[in-house]
Amino acid sequence: MIGCVYLYPMASADHDVSVQSWVRASHAHLDGPLADAVAAWISRAWPWRSPYRYGR
Repeated sequence: MIGCVYLYPMASADHDVSVQSWVRASHAHLDGPLADAVAAWISRAWPWRSPYRYGR
């Protein structure tokens, strides 16, 4: 396993889903590309309009 992505529903007026991801330290160079790919996937394939991306 290189990393993981978590999607959690949020009961917030500002955000409808919490998006978290991580990669192993040995693959740290993939953290940004993974976060960008997940953001694009959520935008394209999911109904959420206001995802909260921790630390992004």
